[in-house]
Amino acid sequence: MPSGRIHVGHEEVSRMSDEEKKPNINTIRYAAIGVLAVIITLALILLILTYLGENATNAGELQASIRIDTHDESVFVYHEGGDPLDMNKIQASINGFSVAPERITLLSSRGLSFIPGNVLGIETAGYERPSTLILWYNDVNGEKELARAELIPSFTIPASPTQTQYSTNTRPVQTDTIITEVTQIAVNEQKPADDSKRGPIVQLWPLEPKVTPTPPPTLEPPVSGITFEVSTSSGEQPLTVQFKDTTEECTTNRLWKFGDGEESTDQFTSHTYIYPGTYTVTLSLTFCNEHENRAASEQIHVEPITRDDSYITGFKPATIQPGGRLNFIAKNNVDLRVGGRLYTLKENDAVKIELRSSGQGVITVIGSVIIDLVLPGSTLSINGEELARGSVTQTNGISFSDLAVSELSLHISPGQSAEIKGIVNGQNVISPNTKYGYFIHNIGPDSLGKMIIDAKEQKFVVQAGIKGVTQMAVPGPSFPPTTNPYA
Repeated sequence: MPSGRIHVGHEEVSRMSDEEKKPNINTIRYAAIGVLAVIITLALILLILTYLGENATNAGELQASIRIDTHDESVFVYHEGGDPLDMNKIQASINGFSVAPERITLLSSRGLSFIPGNVLGIETAGYERPSTLILWYNDVNGEKELARAELIPSFTIPASPTQTQYSTNTRPVQTDTIITEVTQIAVNEQKPADDSKRGPIVQLWPLEPKVTPTPPPTLEPPVSGITFEVSTSSGEQPLTVQFKDTTEECTTNRLWKFGDGEESTDQFTSHTYIYPGTYTVTLSLTFCNEHENRAASEQIHVEPITRDDSYITGFKPATIQPGGRLNFIAKNNVDLRVGGRLYTLKENDAVKIELRSSGQGVITVIGSVIIDLVLPGSTLSINGEELARGSVTQTNGISFSDLAVSELSLHISPGQSAEIKGIVNGQNVISPNTKYGYFIHNIGPDSLGKMIIDAKEQKFVVQAGIKGVTQMAVPGPSFPPTTNPYA
């Protein structure tokens, strides 16, 4: 029906069509777009205000990357990026005492600005060490700490040990006591720190001291002003060596190359050589003034570790101790379960397994194959990258080359008398029926390449090469010596 007005009686009625009663769709669309535009505009305004506020907050704040490199008598400070610094506003303190301004010198440029790429020298001769050096910047915004470093005393090269013996509560001490026969047992009767009755440690093996004197390090003459120190230049694997850059000139870059593919840029550093051989250590430096590279080198001689063939077994609980390490090169693709997950060892992967906790376990190595490997909490690293932590369970045999086993020890619990057989190099070194506890030190493959360690439930077996056996003369709480006393 067309729209319009009709008359009903004397009244006029207005009637609209259905189309005219519907809302205007275009009007609604335009209104929604307008609202959205307002929201977007407000959001942009808010972002701009936030940005301006942050800039206003940060205005005047100092931004500079500073690194401190310490030496015996001097400290070098490197500006590695950021704002230039006014030399007149730079201050230093050592253990809270101000360093005189004349001891702070701008080395690698002229002027009064410490800018990126420049080096400061701070003379620290006469200050007590160890101490803390703090570098400050004092401007209109107040005092700001730029960097700090610990000034440590220089280490000295230790004398070669003759014979080392361990007590229950001390680190290694020098002693003239040695063992010449099975019946002549050397005893260290120092008491534990807590005065508990744990009794002395008795050294049961080796029967004769096996001491290889370590010659003092022979350093080459300084090369173009480069000098460095090493804590030792020879010893049995694994050999840990400390290195110290003692070069007094200002340098901007440092690189140690240890001769086995590993590197470091630290001034004071240490490195462990896992495998025997002769390694050339090279220290390369870039000097501040000449902007040139120079290098000096030193040789480190690592001897193969020697162990005694042994067969020790008995009806006592035993646990594999933390600290032991197995390094090897995988020669087949095989799965290893660590912490409940499978990890695939690929051919030529460099594998390291390090024990983190004590517990029962099984290790069986015959020739160049690891047949059984069940270990308590351990760390698995492949090609230098740590991948997993947890208990280890081998699923298949692992073929390997270059196996190096270090610091692997077994603790035999004291308690009720039990039958034990302990033979080292064909000689019985443990009482057949004993209640004592023992530590078997530095276990590894024997002369035939065999290493069997089976420590589970109430029985244990060790058929391998060992470095030593220590007996607790009085049963008591178990505790391992901190280090292998025969290494």
